[in-house]
Amino acid sequence: MLSLSIRSRLILLFTLQIVLIVVAGGIYLNWQLRQTLEDELSDKLESLAKIVALQIDSDLVLSLAPGDEDTRTYRNLTSDLERFRNAMSARRMFVFTRNQTAVLDTEPGIPIGRNYVFLPITQDEINAIFAGQTVNSTLFTGSDGRLYKTGFAPIYSNGDVTAALAVEGSAQTLEAIQAVRRDLLILGMAVLIGSVILGFLFSERITTPINRLKLAAQKITKGDYETSIQTQSSDEIGFLGQTMEEMRRAIVQRDLRQKAMLAGVAHEIRNPLGGIELFAGLLASELTDEKAKSEAQKIQKEVHNLKRIVTGFLDYARPAKPKKEFCCIREVFAEVQSLLAEELNGYEVAFREEQSNSSIWMDRQHLKQILLNLMKNAIEAIARTRTN
Repeated sequence: MLSLSIRSRLILLFTLQIVLIVVAGGIYLNWQLRQTLEDELSDKLESLAKIVALQIDSDLVLSLAPGDEDTRTYRNLTSDLERFRNAMSARRMFVFTRNQTAVLDTEPGIPIGRNYVFLPITQDEINAIFAGQTVNSTLFTGSDGRLYKTGFAPIYSNGDVTAALAVEGSAQTLEAIQAVRRDLLILGMAVLIGSVILGFLFSERITTPINRLKLAAQKITKGDYETSIQTQSSDEIGFLGQTMEEMRRAIVQRDLRQKAMLAGVAHEIRNPLGGIELFAGLLASELTDEKAKSEAQKIQKEVHNLKRIVTGFLDYARPAKPKKEFCCIREVFAEVQSLLAEELNGYEVAFREEQSNSSIWMDRQHLKQILLNLMKNAIEAIARTRTN
């Protein structure tokens, strides 16, 4: 499973919030703008249809019948309708009956009596027109691929609705929404980039102190208690840093107390051990019985081991600073081998050097102690194996 860092999560969360707000706002703005423009166009077309319907002589309209296309009455009425269309910048005007048949039409080639099969309104809306109401159609796409809308108004004769007038107008204003949509898309991209940058800067202020605390915790885990933990904020992260600093100081104080206690105990043990070692040496030198002399030497040996352990405690309580130099490993190993000559008696120890007279940069005494401990551990392990 992919694990994201805190910074990545913060940037992702911040960016998603901004993007969701912009997308939701853009969708709402697009819908609201479209709805407003469409309602405004609908009201305008219905008003135009009502105005023109009042200017048309309904009696002359009722007198027209199929085949009257060449009559003066038809031509005059069509000319008036065309004049209204031009004056109102409409795309088309036409008059039709309740049966949805044509009476007048500014569109060329539409004879009287042709059925308008594809009127952009429902039968209920047609009934509403002939009940004396003005209605408008939904948006539709014309043969030229552009959006249009139609407003309808009733034509009265002697108080009755005898025909209906349709004014078809271009929804060109709605096409401006496409440009607005492109602008919103560009704005959204700019907001996205800006939110990523702001998210990065915002997360930087949070993750930087967290990373400092992480590095401090790693140092404490590795035993480095000397580096203090600096906190510059007073928020939760600052409180956490302050708590870690108090913990570090407590560990340092506890370590100092333990070392002081170990040093005191080691000194108290070391003094009587020196006396025991001295008297055991004197006893061994004066004894003539080999068995008793061997037992005294064993006491010396164990006292020596105890002194080595006590020395280790003292080294822990007061660690000496390393004095680094180039140390020849063969020479240091030879010194250790000579110190353990008696203990190595009866064991075959071989030293294999990968490189002739190889040297390393470190404290000579520490290297000597390391090799000494390793060889003693090896001797003790071999001795236990032989005993078993």
